[in-house]
Amino acid sequence: MPIRGRSRLLKYINGPDAILPGYGNAAIFLGYKGYTGTESCNDTTMPKPYTSDHTLRVFKSQVSEPVSFSGSFRFWNTGTPVVDVSMNGHVPKEYSNPFYLPSPPEPAWTYWQTKAIANMSPVRADTGIPLFLFEFKDFPEMLQHAGRVLARRARASDYPGSYLAYHFGWAPLVNDLRTLFDIAKKINDRSNYLRNLERGSKIKRTLRSGLADSSSSVTSLYSLPAWPSQWLYKANVETRTLVKVWYTANAKLAPGITLPSSNGDLKSLSTRISLGLTSNPAAVWDFVPWTWLIDYFGNVGDFMQANVGQVYTQCTRLNIMHKSEITVTHAASQCVPGVQASQYVGIVTDKRRLPVSNPIPWLAVRPFLGAAQSLALESLVTARAFGAAAKAAR
Repeated sequence: MPIRGRSRLLKYINGPDAILPGYGNAAIFLGYKGYTGTESCNDTTMPKPYTSDHTLRVFKSQVSEPVSFSGSFRFWNTGTPVVDVSMNGHVPKEYSNPFYLPSPPEPAWTYWQTKAIANMSPVRADTGIPLFLFEFKDFPEMLQHAGRVLARRARASDYPGSYLAYHFGWAPLVNDLRTLFDIAKKINDRSNYLRNLERGSKIKRTLRSGLADSSSSVTSLYSLPAWPSQWLYKANVETRTLVKVWYTANAKLAPGITLPSSNGDLKSLSTRISLGLTSNPAAVWDFVPWTWLIDYFGNVGDFMQANVGQVYTQCTRLNIMHKSEITVTHAASQCVPGVQASQYVGIVTDKRRLPVSNPIPWLAVRPFLGAAQSLALESLVTARAFGAAAKAAR
C-alpha cells in the first residue's frame, strides 16, 4: 500500500508597504507578499474494501488574522524630526507568515495507548465504595477547615489549603455522590457493555478533551527596519493549546471468561463492579498515600488497571486519534503615537491517527499537567510553606 502526501498553500496576500508621503510615496518598510497558511495530508492509499488501518496526519498552520498597521507617525532622532511615515496598511512578515507559528509536540502515543486499554477494562469501577469509605475519615477535618474559613478565623495555610480541600476532598465527594445517584444507569450500561464484549464489540470513547496548556510569553516587539533600536509595536503573545484524544477498538472477552447466563446474576455482577466491590488489584493503588502525585507525572495507575483489564478482555484492533489546536493571539498591544494595529490570530491544527494491533500497556510519562493539577501542586507547596513558617514563629 503506497504512502501518499499532499499539501497546499493557503490565502496569498500582497501586504502593502509603509511609505514616505513627502518623498514620492517611496517604500520604507516592505510588506509581506506571500501565503499566510499551509495545509498537508499524509495517508495511505489502498484498494477496496479499505479494511486495513493506517496512520493519518492532517496538519494546518495559518495566520487567520495578520497584523496590519494604519495611521502615520513622525520619527524623531535626538529631538529633530526626520521623516513622516504612513503605515498604509503595512503587513510585516513576522505577523503574517505561518513559519513563525509554533509546532505541536509529538503525541504521547504509549501513554494514550495504555489509557485506552485501562478505559475499556470491564472491571474498572464507576465509583469505589471501599475507597469512598476509606477517604471519609478526612471528612471531619474538611468540616473544621471550612468552618475556620467561613468564620474568618482561617490560618495562613488555610487559604491555599482551601483549593486542596476542594480538589482532594469536596470535589471527589460530590462526584461520588452524583455517581451514586445515577448508579442505576451505570449498572445498566455496565451490563450492556459486558454482553457486548461477550459477542465482540466495537468501542468508541473519548479519553481527554479540553485545555492542555495556556501561557503568556515575553513581549513581542516589531522594530523599525531602518532604526532597529526603536520599536513600532509590542504585545504579549498568548498561546492556548486544546487537546482532544479518543479511540476506537474491537474487543471481546478473553478466552475462558464467561458471564452469568441470567440477567439477574449479570446485574448483580455489574453492581459489584460499578461500586468497586470486586477483587480488582489495581484498586489498591488508590489506597496508598501520595500515589496521586505519581499519577500526576506518570501513568502507574492506568498501567495497573490496563494489565488487570487485559486478563478479562482481548483487544485486537485499536485506533488512537489525537487532535491538537494551538491558538496564538496578541494581548495588551501598544503602538507608537499615531499608529493603530489590527488584531492578530494564528491557529495550528494537527490531527493524527495511529493504529495499533494487539496493543499492550506501557509505563509512560504524562504528556502535560492540567490546570487543576498545576494549581493543586502550587497550593500544596504554598500551604506547606505557610505551615512551616507558622511553626517556626511559635
